[in-house]
Amino acid sequence: MLLTCPIAPCAPGAKLLGIQRPDGRLLLMHKAAIVDATFDDDARALGPPEDRMRFASACHPSECQHWDGKTCNALSGQGVQPCADANIKDPPPCPIRSTCRWFRQDGSKACGACQKCFTKR
Repeated sequence: MLLTCPIAPCAPGAKLLGIQRPDGRLLLMHKAAIVDATFDDDARALGPPEDRMRFASACHPSECQHWDGKTCNALSGQGVQPCADANIKDPPPCPIRSTCRWFRQDGSKACGACQKCFTKR
């Protein structure tokens, strides 16, 4: 099964997972929207879309700076910084949880990082 990276860049074909709320948390979409060229262009006109939205796409470990040979290390300090209270008991619905690389690796700690600590790559 091909896993999904929850911190992919905005690009045509990527999935829009959520939008940053004013308090810094991620407001997840109920269903991921597929990014097209028009969305990508419009989002970039307002600055880097990754600063205010979260995108996902196929995880390609051999091409990723966060892959250490065995695991994705984005949650351990090189990408998304998990909050102290990152483990959440009942994570909200997520459009990619069933294929999410982070969830497969770190369980609800990953969900907590997505929900409580929106930080750019």
